[in-house]
Amino acid sequence: MTVDAVLRISKLGSTDLQNIQIIKKIGGKLEDSYLDSGFILDKKIGVGQPKRIENATVLIANTAMDADRIKIHGAVVKVNSVTELAAIEAQEREKMKTKVSKILGHKMTCFINRQLIYNLGEQMFTSAGVMSIEHADFEVRFKKTSPNLCSYHFSPHIKRQSDFKGY
Repeated sequence: MTVDAVLRISKLGSTDLQNIQIIKKIGGKLEDSYLDSGFILDKKIGVGQPKRIENATVLIANTAMDADRIKIHGAVVKVNSVTELAAIEAQEREKMKTKVSKILGHKMTCFINRQLIYNLGEQMFTSAGVMSIEHADFEVRFKKTSPNLCSYHFSPHIKRQSDFKGY
């Protein structure tokens, strides 16, 4: 299996062994091992979302998907009533809805984000039938193994396609 992996990357013109990804699973047996082509991202898929997508269109981002919560440490919001606080939270939710709508406007079937995706965003992806994967630390591996993919901070005009299969 090791020789086959090295031969595969050499056929692609690479001699960098960092292009071979090894995923270790606790409790697995040596007989369970296999060699797969492409890129394997060992992450959980969002609740209620498709678990497998063939001929996917993938959008990869590094963008905050938690704008529905005040996350700045030490931030103080002074309000005179619960109604004012509710208004602030409503504005944050609308901001996140707008952001997710822009992302969904790319008509991708899978959204992979380097940062966390909070409930509202995940719910919107689920409703749209889009697979979402959060907290994916992919930058170096994607650049090395998938030249058609790159990471970037969210920009509404960038989209990459790949034959991605999520499990």
